[in-house]
Amino acid sequence: MDRPSTPPPKAYMLTPPPTGGFNKQESFADIEFDTKLSKDTAGSRRANKAKEGESPLGFFEDVQEGSDIDLAGLTEDESSSASNNSSPASPASNTLKFDEKVTLDLFDPSTSLKTPVPAEPFPFLTLPLSIRHKIYTHLLVIPGPISLRQNQSSLPTEHTSFLDTERRSLLPGIAHATAHITVSGRTVPFAHFPYFNISILQTSKEIHTESRAVLYSKNTFCVPRPSTELSPPADFSVRLFPAGCQRLVTHLAIKIRSFYDLAYLLSKAHAGIKNFYRGIKTLTLLLEIESMSKGFGRMWAREDDEKWDVYVKRLQGAVARDLCGDKVVRKGRVVPGWIDLRVMFAGEAYDVTIRGRDRTGCESRDMVKREDLRTGMVEVWGLFKKGGR
Repeated sequence: MDRPSTPPPKAYMLTPPPTGGFNKQESFADIEFDTKLSKDTAGSRRANKAKEGESPLGFFEDVQEGSDIDLAGLTEDESSSASNNSSPASPASNTLKFDEKVTLDLFDPSTSLKTPVPAEPFPFLTLPLSIRHKIYTHLLVIPGPISLRQNQSSLPTEHTSFLDTERRSLLPGIAHATAHITVSGRTVPFAHFPYFNISILQTSKEIHTESRAVLYSKNTFCVPRPSTELSPPADFSVRLFPAGCQRLVTHLAIKIRSFYDLAYLLSKAHAGIKNFYRGIKTLTLLLEIESMSKGFGRMWAREDDEKWDVYVKRLQGAVARDLCGDKVVRKGRVVPGWIDLRVMFAGEAYDVTIRGRDRTGCESRDMVKREDLRTGMVEVWGLFKKGGR
């Protein structure tokens, strides 16, 4: 005798058997099923089920109201058929149907943005050469020295790599480049200059030739100080800039904190710079002083009652001790004529057009000492260019 089976409660109707077997059965306690649904409605529900690979979560989300524009895209036949349909809608049919054409038209730039499009490209090369150079200068020149770091060979992988630093050597190319706006300030990436754009170099061959000359001739590139104490030592024969561009460089700069170890630069290294940078015009030594109350700033400061000629003589002797090992330069030119000196203090901008100094208030005395040291050092440097006389 077969025992009659008890049907499950309506509030816990079982889902159709999944592909994994009857062990994977889920119940939807929050869904009430209407047993009076017609076969057509049940068939439409099966048609609205999620396809394989799609997420069914969209059918259980709250229906959101559409905008007026979306509703305006519905045709009259669709609205009338929707009103005449008296059958209860399934969760899938409650979702708002968007007109794909209307929706895409809203995001079409040709219909939403009325930007005038020129009929032909701007004849840039018809502009005078002087105007084109001004545009190149605006796009490619940085108001400060560009610090360059050259590629180097990798360090040894042994645990005793600190003993094998002499194995490192310079490699062609630039490893890192940053810009400096103020003395002792942070490095500024090129992306922080909104006008700087090297994409103009890729416009055409003629524009590339013209703009490349401006990029390398009007910018000041800061290179490491040549010294025998560096590892690897400075070697200007190893190309730093791209092929064909090193001869276009006209201005180099070297940052220094004192005149210590400049004898190698003034005796031998400057000849290598002149040889491998054929277009070089000036090499500027940027003497950066942190403060007038300590360090070399305090040592080189002018005394209150010190006469100017006595002060210059004292500065000349201090510089000569570092450059020549003696207080007096007896013969010959010590500094080449194309090597200049520029004295700067912390916080000052490298670009003279944006540099401002306050001479009022409590800092007026310190500013006077700065100007005295700046003027005195430039005068002493000029004496060394003339042979120390």
